[in-house]
Amino acid sequence: MERSVEILSPVGDLNTFYVALNAGADAVYLGLPKFNARIKAENISLDNLSDVVKYAHLRGVKVYLTLNTLVTTSEMTQVVSMVDRCVQAGVDAYIVQDLGIISVLKSLYPDIVLHGSTQMGIHNVRGARVAKELGLSRIVLSRECTIDDILAIKQAVDIEIEVFVQGAMCVAFSGNCYMSALKCGASGNRGECKQLCRLPYTLTSGSSSMNGYTISMRDNSMMGILSSLLDIGVDSLKIEGRLRRPGYVYQMTSAYRHAVDDICHGKSIDVGVVENGMKRVFSRGEYIPSYNAGNDVIEPTINNHIGERIGTVVRCNKFKDIYQIHVDATRDIHVGDGIKFVNGKNVVDSIGVGNIDKYGRETILYGTKSIPSGTDVYLAIDSDVESKMIENGRKHSINVHVYARPESPLRIDIDGAVAISREYDMCEKAIKSAIDYTSVSTAMTRANKGTFDINLDVDAVGVFLPVSRLNAICRETVSAVSDEILSRYPIPARTGALPETKEIGSDYANIAIVCDAKNIRGLKKDYDALIYSPYVYTLSNVENFYNDYIKIFKSPMYLNLPMISRYDDMPIVDGIVEWCKGKKVVLVAENIYGLDYIRDGHTVMAGSNLNISNDYTATKLLSMGVREMVSSIEKWCPTISGTYKVVDGRLVLMTFAHCPNKTLHHNDCSHCTHCGDLKLSDSREKYCLRRVKIANCYFELVDGVESKSKYHHQIHDLRGGGYV
Repeated sequence: MERSVEILSPVGDLNTFYVALNAGADAVYLGLPKFNARIKAENISLDNLSDVVKYAHLRGVKVYLTLNTLVTTSEMTQVVSMVDRCVQAGVDAYIVQDLGIISVLKSLYPDIVLHGSTQMGIHNVRGARVAKELGLSRIVLSRECTIDDILAIKQAVDIEIEVFVQGAMCVAFSGNCYMSALKCGASGNRGECKQLCRLPYTLTSGSSSMNGYTISMRDNSMMGILSSLLDIGVDSLKIEGRLRRPGYVYQMTSAYRHAVDDICHGKSIDVGVVENGMKRVFSRGEYIPSYNAGNDVIEPTINNHIGERIGTVVRCNKFKDIYQIHVDATRDIHVGDGIKFVNGKNVVDSIGVGNIDKYGRETILYGTKSIPSGTDVYLAIDSDVESKMIENGRKHSINVHVYARPESPLRIDIDGAVAISREYDMCEKAIKSAIDYTSVSTAMTRANKGTFDINLDVDAVGVFLPVSRLNAICRETVSAVSDEILSRYPIPARTGALPETKEIGSDYANIAIVCDAKNIRGLKKDYDALIYSPYVYTLSNVENFYNDYIKIFKSPMYLNLPMISRYDDMPIVDGIVEWCKGKKVVLVAENIYGLDYIRDGHTVMAGSNLNISNDYTATKLLSMGVREMVSSIEKWCPTISGTYKVVDGRLVLMTFAHCPNKTLHHNDCSHCTHCGDLKLSDSREKYCLRRVKIANCYFELVDGVESKSKYHHQIHDLRGGGYV
């Protein structure tokens, strides 16, 4: 089977850039110091970006720039200025989240290649269709997507699909986690996430409770379902980890490189062996294939790298002022390895391996702490991986044929990666020293500087060229090959203009979000309209609420569409929306897929979870037919003229695609324990967890303990936008 899938590797600095290429990446994604979601990484400077891109292109590797944060209206000129330089540097594509950035870049550079970031939350066919209409050529799917979701999108929409196959998982639906922003003033949508989800919390329901890392996700590995992804036709396999060390980037990239190549050549892969090798560089316990094996995705006992289990401590002896730790190991331990000693799930000690001794089948390590017998031994840093990173990576292979005869021009024909023919100086008849394979090879090696894998053939009979001229000819030849390869990476022309922004209008001043269909009469005097956001999405619930609503309110009813609606949820949501057609209903889109209903003749409002943070986004939504808008609730987000704003009510900080009840009770759906009283707390904060049910159940982490009221109020006001 011919391999066409792309291995896409993370780059956090120059070192990991070279490592990713050496490990066999087809493309890399990296960020600059501004406007990227991994602002804590060292990143690549704008000044050396051109050299980085050229180096990659000459080795057949593409470079994608992460431009995947939300921006303000005033920052857009900075974004454009930066992209102008990136375009000239030859960046292949831009990974974007903000609808305003998408609109502006497509206006300025009609041929620019844009990839929709996972921060856009694209996870179903309708969302993919909207992304294509926006001009995106690729979508990085939400991590919550299952095989069924991916297959449905691939079959229905002609757009490239990129899937995260390895690395850390966000417990919150990507792009809609506001916990760090609202609690710490550090927005995940601005690359500043404080990772509050990795901290310990107490999860309670009734008399049951659990302490630990109760909302900390295990790490993702799709190695076990890699064949299925290739069969579906996924275009790019993405490895998370722009904050990881070079050894991680090397190991993960090479693992997927070899696995894809083996599958495409009809070979089987030993998933267990491969994943154990990957655990040595980073894992939080056992891997999960995203949400493809159910939603048992939380690891409450580990929140950081633990490594691969390789043995057990047999005994520990005092030796001078240190300890001899006798280990029964399943594999060799080397000087330079990193070892963790784990008792239960608690790390007793970590050491870097210095001296090693052998005692029969036991390996003796040395440390400063006494380690109890029976303690598990984990390999957390593999020195073998670190040493392999210096190996040469993939290069373009070219065949260079040199033909020379007296009184004829020297001719060089090149085939392989490129096809070029060049004729140079007339060759003189050699009197003493004639050019030969050795002299040409020396000159070509000096000119090549390791860029290409050259197979040289020299057919020269009794001809002479000065060494300086031969060197110059070889330099010109290598330069011609480089130019030919680089010409394959087109630079989009700037032909458009910055779009003008428009002001949004609206009809209603105050709107409340209501989650229950009871007792809505008492709200009439306080609000001009209601948004119905049901706990359970069924046609009967919506129909009953609507029938009560139109008896009381003259304004249209607003129906909140669920933020997440996966493959088996969509028939329910589509059925409800179809029922709304022709009625006084405005759909509230909390995810990009909701915008697709405009094409079916529905009136759509852009909800706060679409993260409107600049006038360009608002203008783009207007052009798509959106009627009303709510600004993002992010604290940093400035006022967007004419949009509603959230001024009251407890905020939804995260939306989960897993079931916290299962984490707490270790049950399955056939023994559902949900009773509506889930709480999450630490020493400072208390939260409630509210279930939203479609076909699947999702859970919203709500700021504060929920009151007895059946209503969840969020008031929207026409006087400005942004969180108050």
